Amino acid sequence: MGHFFAITAIKATESSLVVENLKSIFQQFQCEVKTVDLDDYDDSSDALVYQDSSGWIVINWPSYFNIHDQHIAQNLSKKIGTIVSTISVYEGALWTHVLYENGDELHRFCNVPDYFDEADLVMSDNSETGIKLVAEKLSAAEEKIKGYFTYLKEDEEDMNFKKVHDNDEFEIWDFWVFCDFWKQVGINYPEKNDEAVACLRLCDAFDKKLPVNKE
Repeated sequence: MGHFFAITAIKATESSLVVENLKSIFQQFQCEVKTVDLDDYDDSSDALVYQDSSGWIVINWPSYFNIHDQHIAQNLSKKIGTIVSTISVYEGALWTHVLYENGDELHRFCNVPDYFDEADLVMSDNSETGIKLVAEKLSAAEEKIKGYFTYLKEDEEDMNFKKVHDNDEFEIWDFWVFCDFWKQVGINYPEKNDEAVACLRLCDAFDKKLPVNKE
């Protein structure tokens, strides 16, 4: 079985503010969120909150949260009045990035927009104008990030096995390449559970209470 997960970065310096607003958002859907000890972490129900030194709060959501992250990210962006970058991975085959500012969706990209139905493409923008907007909002050089906005082809022989930059960790076909993209804009992917500043347990059956992504 492939990877199904989501991770969200909020441009903020106070993790407590993010946690407070996060709990408020979940309460709207009768889904209680409580803080639990890191030693009790359960990836099926818990979200880990990290405070990045570069000015981002990163939330690593429970497994299979990839169908819910965008709504939560958009609401966090609106409540806090900031920029939010959220990544969802489906089946280890595709990744989607959505950028929000003050609750408004600014840009959406999926590296395999025809994955589900060639006749009904998933919304995605890898235009020069769109990439320029992302670069401006994330304070990055356009030439540093444009290579990550590459559409993959279904035929494995046509896939791009190259790296966007020589010092990247992942090739463009690998969904983990989003980590290299995030590095270019100053967001670090958290790899150690014990470095989290909070562990939040979502309510039982949260997957049946929360709204789902557009795609």
